[in-house]
Amino acid sequence: DAKPTTAQYVPIVDLGTMPGNWKTAVQNAGYSYTAKHAVTAGAYVLNLWAVEPGVVFQKIVVDLGGAKTNYLGPPESMRI
Repeated sequence: DAKPTTAQYVPIVDLGTMPGNWKTAVQNAGYSYTAKHAVTAGAYVLNLWAVEPGVVFQKIVVDLGGAKTNYLGPPESMRI
């Protein structure tokens, strides 16, 4: 098992200052976070923990190769 990846999607800044990505977050109506992991063939389990109140996982993309980059990400897949 690999060590869990943690994400600080809202940067910690000094009181009275705004994070560097604040403008983008406002334009997109939220923060986004991308994590990339190298994996080998086999079965995997993806665990997500929202340890802060108000965190919403709106979209999770697993790219096995071939996903085209665009603003909204790839279209929804019904395959699980």
